[in-house]
Amino acid sequence: MNKSTAWMVFACLMIGCGADEEPTPTPMRDGGTTTVMDANMTPPPPKPARCTGVATSCILLAGSACSAAKGCTVSDRCTGSSTSCSLIFSCTLQDGCYRNSSGQCTGFARSCSSYFSDISCGYQDGCRWTSECSGSATQCDLLSASECSSQPGCRLEM
Repeated sequence: MNKSTAWMVFACLMIGCGADEEPTPTPMRDGGTTTVMDANMTPPPPKPARCTGVATSCILLAGSACSAAKGCTVSDRCTGSSTSCSLIFSCTLQDGCYRNSSGQCTGFARSCSSYFSDISCGYQDGCRWTSECSGSATQCDLLSASECSSQPGCRLEM
């Protein structure tokens, strides 16, 4: 900054440049510029926060993380393969199986996918109750600032 520019800035700061004047860029030694503003000028508004990152795929999430993630849903279901009646020791405990007249365990074990509660699913040998996260996680840049923090893989950038 040369002497005349320095005096102009000093004078402007001491007596005010006027609210209706535009700030003028001042050349710097390194080739850049700086803008001098007086007390009556309004500073530019801050940049809004934005959501960045890569949203974690729903299939990689579990429990509450899945429930909180936009675009993902928790699905509970009975999975597995029911043990065949001929392989069951306690025949009457396996849904769909029975003892025939010769005492052998026979019938068709009920399919795991036909159970809709964890309790009934758990009683069928070979079946288990599972919770899976499915869906398509919403991209970070499509989320609002308030949604961003609950989307795994996304972060709020100022």
